[in-house]
Amino acid sequence: ISLDGKDHAQQVLETIQQNPATFEWFAKEWVVLVVVNPETKELFQYKDKVFKPYKRVNNELPVVTNMDNLVESHEENFPVFILNS
Repeated sequence: ISLDGKDHAQQVLETIQQNPATFEWFAKEWVVLVVVNPETKELFQYKDKVFKPYKRVNNELPVVTNMDNLVESHEENFPVFILNS
């Protein structure tokens, strides 16, 4: 059940819009944001001012448990991962 009757993508959008300086990163697509619906496991990418369904190249998403290793291993673009602590 979604909080306040809103879908999860809408909740994320409202959250990232709270800081205009940071929101600009997403709006200008300097940072690509993909969110997962925790109930359906569907993925949505923020693009063109809205969240759109994200089509994966493969059906499996790698799971990352160590964020430090991930950051150290990529100098530029990160692929889509599931973060799991």
